[in-house]
Formats: sequence, structure tokens, C-alpha cells
Amino acid sequence: MTADISKPITSMLGKDAPQLADFPTKDDLIVHPWLGDNFNYLTESARTASGKFHGKFVDYDKFTDQLSSFISAANALDRYKKLLFYGEDTNKQRFKDIASIKDGYTITDAMSVDNESEIKARYILHAILGIMTEAGELAEAVHAALVGNNSLDLVNLSEEIGDLQWYEAMMARALGTTFDAIQRQNIAKLRARFPDKFSTEKANDRDLEKERGILETALDLNSHNG
Repeated sequence: MTADISKPITSMLGKDAPQLADFPTKDDLIVHPWLGDNFNYLTESARTASGKFHGKFVDYDKFTDQLSSFISAANALDRYKKLLFYGEDTNKQRFKDIASIKDGYTITDAMSVDNESEIKARYILHAILGIMTEAGELAEAVHAALVGNNSLDLVNLSEEIGDLQWYEAMMARALGTTFDAIQRQNIAKLRARFPDKFSTEKANDRDLEKERGILETALDLNSHNG
């Protein structure tokens, strides 16, 4: 059985929640700075979350195998994050690679065009690797509950969310934006995708061109208002 555990939209947003038509547009695209003074990302994000769980479509053993593979990949990336940004540590058995023709500088060179953008690329790379490795730690928590028969450690999950946001803050600084602007931009995109509430049909049939336009417009406005 597929259970719908979503709450009615009015119970999450309240009767006075702004409607899609209330948002200003630019070239028919919803833009992010004007979602109201009482904008609450947790509340807004709940509006577009799926309340369904299709457990019958997933094989447990295949899922745990993929989870294990993801954890292994995250651990390998964590090693590279530490080598790139903390350096070699023989006491912790973290040894440098034996480089061939290309070394780690090639990574940020490929992500940049000059010295200034290369420095920015280092922060972006650090943030991305950090987000991936912290996601691996979240996967470890799920894996421990499934395979180790441990209960989910909610304190640890809260800690990992904080660690993720630390890396997200690094990314935001590198991009010259803020959490508030990013959250409003995200909700503007999701409101265009789901004008009323989440639906499977609209999740599977996205207007990527329109959504890209919303993101570009939001970034443009943010740069002018920053």
C-alpha cells in the first residue's frame, strides 16, 4: 500500500499563505526577492515535498548494496578533500598520491580562467567535496540502522546537517550570495513547478528551460541588490 502522509497545504502554510499569483514576475518568471517578510524556508519546502513512500518498488538488498558503494565512494573523496585542503598526515595513514603528469592543481585550473577565479574554484571544490563526504556520513547513519540493527542517531543526524550547512556557507560565500537568497530562489523555482502542491506528474515532467530562467533571473537580481 502507498500511504499519503502529506498534510493539507493549509495546515502547513496557514490560510493567509501567499499564492502563486501574489509573486511579481519578470518575463513571466517568478523571481526570488519578494516572497514576503515572513518567508520561512522550512514551511515553504514542506509544501513541495512528496508525502508518498513507494516501498514496494525497491529491493532491500540492492538498496543496501548501493548504500555501501556510496559510502565507500564518499570515504575515498574524503581522503582527497583532506589531502587537498589539510595536507598529508602520515600519523593518520593519509599519504599523498604518486602523481603522474597531472596533479591536484589541474583540478582547479580546469575550473577557472584566471588567478581570482582559481582562488574561488578552490573554495567551491572544498565545499563540494565536503558536501559529498558529509552526505556519506548521513548514509553511514542509515546503513548502521539497516545492517547494524542500530536505531537512528538523531543527535548525529542533526550534527551532520550542521556540517553540511558549514560547507554550503563556504559555497555561498564563493558564489557571492546568501542562504536567504538561495532559499528564496529555490522556492521560486519549486512554486513554478508545483503551483498548488507536490504532484508526481509535475515532478516527472519538469519545464527545465523555465526553471533555468527563474534561477538566472534570481541570480541577476541578487547581484544587483547585493
